[in-house]
Amino acid sequence: MNYRIKETNNGWIVQHQVSRWSLFGMKTGWETFITYRGTNTPFIYETRERAINGLLNEIKSSVKYITMDVQQQTCKNVKKVGESCTLNNKCKYPNCY
Repeated sequence: MNYRIKETNNGWIVQHQVSRWSLFGMKTGWETFITYRGTNTPFIYETRERAINGLLNEIKSSVKYITMDVQQQTCKNVKKVGESCTLNNKCKYPNCY
């Protein structure tokens, strides 16, 4: 995914590149990546450095969420579905009890 930091009249915003299919083929464009919660309004940073830090924080939180989700899907010592998870510190795998 490609990102850019764009200067506006009010400050700096973070955007990411998106691709969409249209009648005439694949079109690429830029959409706001960091917005205010629950709206499509872009979050405006005062300086370029703060926009860069905001982008890095968003990417780090996304990666942390993905790795945490993957870790919860497996148990170390469970070989079969339905086997006990007491040796795995009460693993959260759905078929483990």
